[in-house]
Formats: sequence, structure tokens, C-alpha cells
Amino acid sequence: MTLKISDNIKNLRKQKGVTQEQLAEALGVTAGAVYKWEAALSVPDILLIMEIADFFEVSLDSLLGFEMRSGKVAVVKNRIVELRREKNFEEAVSECEKALRKYPNNFDIVYQSAMVFELKGIEERDKKSTIRCIELYEKALLLLPQNTDSDISEYTLQSSIAEGYLTAGQHEKGIELLKKCNVDGVYDSLIGMTYSFSPEREEAEKGMPYLAKSFGHVVMSSFRTMLGFANVYARRNDVANALDVMQWLVNFLDSVRKNEDSSSYTEKSKAVLLAQCAIYLDILGRKSEADEALERAYITAKRFDEKPNYGICGLKFCEGIEKTTVAYDDMGKSALSAVENSITENPEYPESEARILELWNKMLGEI
Repeated sequence: MTLKISDNIKNLRKQKGVTQEQLAEALGVTAGAVYKWEAALSVPDILLIMEIADFFEVSLDSLLGFEMRSGKVAVVKNRIVELRREKNFEEAVSECEKALRKYPNNFDIVYQSAMVFELKGIEERDKKSTIRCIELYEKALLLLPQNTDSDISEYTLQSSIAEGYLTAGQHEKGIELLKKCNVDGVYDSLIGMTYSFSPEREEAEKGMPYLAKSFGHVVMSSFRTMLGFANVYARRNDVANALDVMQWLVNFLDSVRKNEDSSSYTEKSKAVLLAQCAIYLDILGRKSEADEALERAYITAKRFDEKPNYGICGLKFCEGIEKTTVAYDDMGKSALSAVENSITENPEYPESEARILELWNKMLGEI
């Protein structure tokens, strides 16, 4: 095995935001001693290593940075992952317990074991497994400096702990922790849903603002996702699938309107999508359908521009946040200009672009 204590001291010091001088002062040594540790010119004695680990709030194994040259840890980890994917929880738990006894301070082993106990707790409604998963995730937090997976962070571990509390029925603790990890509203839906399960109406109502914000995210995320799909299909020259995605998105935006008379920022987006549908329909030789789609785009854009609304008050399920949420875009100052911009952004299909643009200008009364 090899040690990486010099690199780990340097990295932990920088993560904590302290200088070599400040670390030296905290440990009662000279700045020169810290410099030598980080330069791998010397190694602190065992008592200092314990103090350093305590200062950075990490385990000794994590600070020392053990690396097993034999690769046995990787083999064990892969075995645990395989059993978890097969949902063979009985054997997976047995493998986890053996691995944890052998490698109690290895991040990958602790983390993968936590996942096994988490899923066993969920699928088998086994509260003991859920409590065990919380313990292991908390230990994984201490071993986090060993982690090399960019998808795993302090926030993801904290959220896993929070979900463990929810599964174990400790809703108050789970919600409190989720709120601390709720960066950009990523856990709005889970917080809102958890509140909604309360038998007390007043408590259930606390979930409404979170659910409303989550729904707003769903609408925006769906728009971006499907627009991305359409763009990729168009680059592949797969116009039929690009059209299918655009039409799905138009129908989705219609489905989230409160009623036909309601207006929201989604109507501007819908007008642009309908114009793109017209382009794709024209490319496919469906001229009359293309003309109808463009006419719908014109009517939708004109209606929006007569009474522009960049809020979400016209959307379903956004109770309580209608006045606090405003949408911004770079499509154009008005819906009509956004549609025109969209039409002229199809250089791959010059003939269809020219025909649709000519028809659009006629609708505008310019020619």
C-alpha cells in the first residue's frame, strides 16, 4: 500500500481555506514543518497525524490516503454493486458486512453499502436497514475526501441521509435536512410531497409553495428537454421525429394552461414552436398543414403581444407563487419577432424557410 498524506494535507488545507502559517499555529508547529509535510520531505509523527485528522474532521485512513495496490477493494465494490442491481439484498448485505469489517474506512465500500441498505429498507420496508443506511451515509461524509466520483458530493450525501429519515418515518428531521440541501429547488417536489402526506390539513398546506415551484420547474425542464431532442433530430436530418417532439411540446404547453383564455409566458414559446412545426411540415411536403401551423403561430403570438404576460398566473397548479415568478428569454422582444427569428434560423432548409417566411410576411401585412 502507499500513503498520500502530503497531498491530502495540502488539499484539505485549501478546502478549509487556511494558510500553511494558520495550520501551523493551530497545531503548535512551525510553518516550515507544514511546508515539509506538503512537499513530502517529512511525515508528521503519529500524535500530530491524529491532531491533523481531528482539525480537518476526517478519519485517519482518509488523511493517510491508503491505496490498495492489489485492487481487492475494487473487486469487492463491484460485487456489491452487481448484487444491488440484481436486487439480491440478502447476499448483498452479507457482502457489505464482510467488506465493512475488512475496509471500515474506505469511502467506496461505505458508500456502496449505504446504497444497499437504503434500497433494502425501501423495497422491503425494513426500518433497521434504513437506520443502517443513515449511519453509513453519515460515515461516508467523513470519508468524502477519498471520493473520486464527481456525481457524489456533500449535498448528495446529505440528501440521501434526509431521504433515509423520511423512509424511517422521521419526517421532521428529513424535511429540515432537505431544506438545507435544496439548491435551486431541486428537492421542492420531495419536500412538498412529504408535507402533503400529513393527515393534518394545516401541515399538508405547507407543501403547496414547494409543489407550485416544482411544477414551474417541470414546465421549464420539459420545454428545454424536448427542444433539445428536436434540435438533435433536426441536425440528424430526422425531420419526422423533430416534428413529433415539437407537436408533443405544443400539446404539453396547452395542457398546463388554466383555460383557453388564460395567458402566460408559455404562449410566446408555443408560438415559436408552432412556427418550427410549420417548417418541418413543409419539409415533409405537408404544405396545407404547414400553413395551418403557421397561422396558429400568428394568432398565438398576436394574442400574447396584445397583452404580454411573463408571469405564470395563467398556468395550472401554481397557486401562491403567481406574483413572484417571472420568465426571461432571448427569443425576441415580442412574440411576433420571436416567431420571425425562429423561422430565419433554419439555414439547413432554405426552400422551406423562404416559403414559410414569405407566408409569415403576408400574415403581417408587410407584402
